[in-house]
Amino acid sequence: MKAISVAARRGAVALRVAALIAGGISALPGSAVAEVPNAEFCRQYAANTASVVGAGLRYNPSCLDEGRGVHDDYQMHYNWCMRNSAETVRGAEAHIRDLVFECTSGAVGGQPAMAPPVFAPPAQIPGAAPGLTGQSFAMPMQTPVPVPLPIPVPVPIPVPAAPGGGQPYVIYGTCSLQVDGQMLVNLQGTCPIWMANDGTGGFWVNADRNSYLGDYFAQLEPSGNGFASGHWNGARGATHAQGWLGDDFRMGSGGCWSNARATICAAR
Repeated sequence: MKAISVAARRGAVALRVAALIAGGISALPGSAVAEVPNAEFCRQYAANTASVVGAGLRYNPSCLDEGRGVHDDYQMHYNWCMRNSAETVRGAEAHIRDLVFECTSGAVGGQPAMAPPVFAPPAQIPGAAPGLTGQSFAMPMQTPVPVPLPIPVPVPIPVPAAPGGGQPYVIYGTCSLQVDGQMLVNLQGTCPIWMANDGTGGFWVNADRNSYLGDYFAQLEPSGNGFASGHWNGARGATHAQGWLGDDFRMGSGGCWSNARATICAAR
C-alpha cells in the first residue's frame, strides 16, 4: 500500500507539473499586448513561474538553479520582471518551463516536448490527463537582425588546469557583452570571469557569483555540439541571469560567442 501511495503522489504531482507548464502568462488577460511590464503582469508571471518551479522541485530538488531563474521565490521573480521588458519576461518564462521539463523528465515518465511559446493556441499536452490542454504551436520565424561584433579581444581563454580538483574558480581578464546592438560591458583586464570548470567550458562574465555582480552580466554554456546557450540579467542591476539570449551561439575569434542577438566575449 505504501508503494501505491507514493506512486499516486508522483502521478498527482506529474499532472500538476504538466498543467502548470502548459499554462503561462499567455493565458492571462492583457499579457499579449503588454510591452512594458506593469504590476499585474509581473504578479501573474511571478505566480506562474514560482508554481511551475515549485512543482518541479518537489520531484527533483537538484532542479534548483537560482542563477537561471529556476527557483520558487515569488518576490524575486516579481522584482526581476519589473526591471525588464515584457519581451524578455516572456522569453524567460518559456525557458524556465523548458528547464523544468528537462530536470523532471524521468518523474513525468518520458522525454518532454519542447516547452511551447508563451502566446500560442492550445493543444493537447503529450502524457497529460484527458482534456488537459496547453500550447504546442511554433512561433512565426523572424529574420535575425545582424549584431555588429565588438573588437575581438586578443587571446581566448584556454582550458586551464583545474584548480581545486574540478571546483569552479574565478579569473580576472577581458570581457564584453553586447545585446541588441548595445555594448553593455567592455572591461579590459579587470573583468571577473567565473569558470564552471566542469568540462563543459561554461563561464560567466562580469560576475564572480559570490560577492560581486556587475550592472550587467551574462552566462555562456556550450552544448557540446558547436553551439552554446546564453543568459543575461536583462536590466541594469538585476541579480539573476534568467534573461534568455538563445541556444544558437557559435564561437568566433578572440574568445567571442555570438548569435543574431548578442555577443559574449571572455579572455585572459
